[in-house]
Amino acid sequence: MTLRRRLWPIVARREFVERARDRGFQVSTAITLLLLFLFPWGMGFFFLLAGAGSRFALRSRSARRYLGERWRRIGLPFLVGSALLGPVQGYVEAVHQGTWSGSPAAYVPAWFGELASSALRLDPGISPRWFGHVGFHLWFLGFLLAFSVLGVPVFRFLERDGARRAISRLVGWADRPGGSLLLAVPITVVHLVLRPAFPAEHDWADFGYLLAFFVTGYVLIGEPRLLAAVRRDGMVALAVGVAGFAGLLAGFATGSAERWITDPAYNLESSLVTILFSVYAWSWVVVALGFGLRARRLQSPPPGWVGTFGMPFYLLHQPVILAIAFPVVRWAAGIPLKLAVVLLGSFAVSAALAVAVTRLRHVSALFGVKPL
Repeated sequence: MTLRRRLWPIVARREFVERARDRGFQVSTAITLLLLFLFPWGMGFFFLLAGAGSRFALRSRSARRYLGERWRRIGLPFLVGSALLGPVQGYVEAVHQGTWSGSPAAYVPAWFGELASSALRLDPGISPRWFGHVGFHLWFLGFLLAFSVLGVPVFRFLERDGARRAISRLVGWADRPGGSLLLAVPITVVHLVLRPAFPAEHDWADFGYLLAFFVTGYVLIGEPRLLAAVRRDGMVALAVGVAGFAGLLAGFATGSAERWITDPAYNLESSLVTILFSVYAWSWVVVALGFGLRARRLQSPPPGWVGTFGMPFYLLHQPVILAIAFPVVRWAAGIPLKLAVVLLGSFAVSAALAVAVTRLRHVSALFGVKPL
């Protein structure tokens, strides 16, 4: 089995990739490696920023107002986006994978029927997997809403004397060179405990792993000495990140990483891969944060239009990508041309739709539009 074939399960759904390969679609090694590089830490980085943002929000808001805003900006768009866009994405994926041959009109009731049937069977159980099951890419909003609700009591606990003393000790350790990498310890511990028990995508292991990033962001932004340590340790983290990427490639070459994905267990091999995965992820988060703390252009708040158009753009971008990529992948052309068409075309169409949504007064609020 080639290294590229071993890499695919971590960066895409296995059954989708196998069907694509069997039907003659092209697979890019370069894009596979890029996805492997980003996959372990990309979403964790975004949740860390969200945790930091929660700390800023709670400085000027009560917990009740904070949760109310989170419902309007996150919860409502998740429900609306899932109901409107879920069938669209489901149809495109089903046709592309060869699991549906009927009309789009017939697929919509079938999709809602299967969703209702799954809910009655409680499949996949009491699990955060429902966020992805219902909303596809909107699982991010479901997780973020849940983290916001869970974060309120967690943040209050972190303000108690005992928790403050523990954080002070952590800050003292982080003052040493490379000390900011110690923040990978709680993230790794959560991952070690949950991954073998909940290996499925978006299950409790992913939930706990990303929640650890969210809480870490809240703690980090409130401790200037931790931020100084992150800024100082950029080169150390870069070295660890490069070594970690080499370790991941070696893990796939030997098969240990693929065994960890398909059947993680409470054994030495699986635990070592979990540790490698988590430390690698945190090291690149430190690199990204260190760059952001040094770049002057990133020190000022973003323009107001980012908050206005950001949510509708996020809601709409994946269905647009699927709709454009669906015919493009069949072209008799190279991957660079196809990729350029998909990226540029989906960005332009998503941006245009986001602008249109923000101008619909009674609709924009349903898509989480933040007024300028």
